[in-house]
Amino acid sequence: MYLLKNLLRRIEEAELYSHVKMLFLGLRTDLHCHYLRKRPTGRRAKVNNDYKEIGLLVEQWFSKLSNLRYNMTLDDLSYQFGIPKRSLLNYFQNVLKKDFRTFKTEYRIDYAKEMLLENEDLNVADIAEIVGFKDKSNFHRQFKKQVGCTPCQWRNSGGHLEVLENSR
Repeated sequence: MYLLKNLLRRIEEAELYSHVKMLFLGLRTDLHCHYLRKRPTGRRAKVNNDYKEIGLLVEQWFSKLSNLRYNMTLDDLSYQFGIPKRSLLNYFQNVLKKDFRTFKTEYRIDYAKEMLLENEDLNVADIAEIVGFKDKSNFHRQFKKQVGCTPCQWRNSGGHLEVLENSR
């Protein structure tokens, strides 16, 4: 069991394509769940409530651009991480003070802000699709709600909202 866990840890640390990595994470989840069933319940509860570990898992998963395209639910994410949905839900509510959907949207918008400035050859619709928005109008609405301007205005101002305010 130790060798298999060590192999899975090394695979997770490696920079693999996300679909291969997700396959191994699923295998890890199955083994992890099997392993947890043999532990005393007190220790299991402690593992499930480790917000620092959950935070690292969430940050690593969302930092991959290819993962942002998936319309991942909280159930899917808890399965991928091998932790109960309740622990993940508690992390978002108690630590981040927001629900999963809001977090996911904000993360996508933040990534889109960077892409708008770094990739001027890509149009806004392409960037919206890359970061996981299927509908361009929803992307515009969410972007304006979070940032205070449209994606085109953001790009034209170079990411400096004070330029927009001074021109009004």
